[in-house]
Amino acid sequence: ELALAAELGVGRSTIREALRILERDGVVQIEPHRGAAVTRLSTEELVEIYQVRTVLLGLAMALCAKRRTDRDVADLNRQHARMLRALDDVRAAETSLHARLSADMAIHIIKCSGNGKLADLLTQMANQIARYTRLGLSSSHRRRQSAALWRKAIDAIESGDSKLAERWGRQLVSDTLRHALGQIAAIDTDDR
Repeated sequence: ELALAAELGVGRSTIREALRILERDGVVQIEPHRGAAVTRLSTEELVEIYQVRTVLLGLAMALCAKRRTDRDVADLNRQHARMLRALDDVRAAETSLHARLSADMAIHIIKCSGNGKLADLLTQMANQIARYTRLGLSSSHRRRQSAALWRKAIDAIESGDSKLAERWGRQLVSDTLRHALGQIAAIDTDDR
């Protein structure tokens, strides 16, 4: 706590509160007299989180398709263009950038959905899914697949096709889950 507080220029109570939030979200585990440690990646947790996220993001996309404005579509297209440029830029073609751009588009869609409770649930899950999303987007092939699915989802939102938008939203999440499961299996094999 002391080292983090000094490095970030904040008080220990701020660090403690942040760690409690991360513990609530399942990202760290706080042990008395030992401190906080990042929780181990878990296939079980991954599946549970992504089962819920699949439904929630699909719903957000369906609602966004019904409520989208021309500005929403323009913003999503602009973000998608950044994603495509990053795929072609060797220096920028990294997992964390693609994951951030994907998260930014998801946040835009969640806001566009107009459902505050849905936004709260998906926002609460953000810390839990971040590390798994990076695994699910860890290969350039997988990032290209993700970008192609985003294109389909944005097109469905733009056309107002809520059923198709929901389908592509669910597919985005389930494809990331499938790839992340393969990556965790490889990590588990390496640990043996």
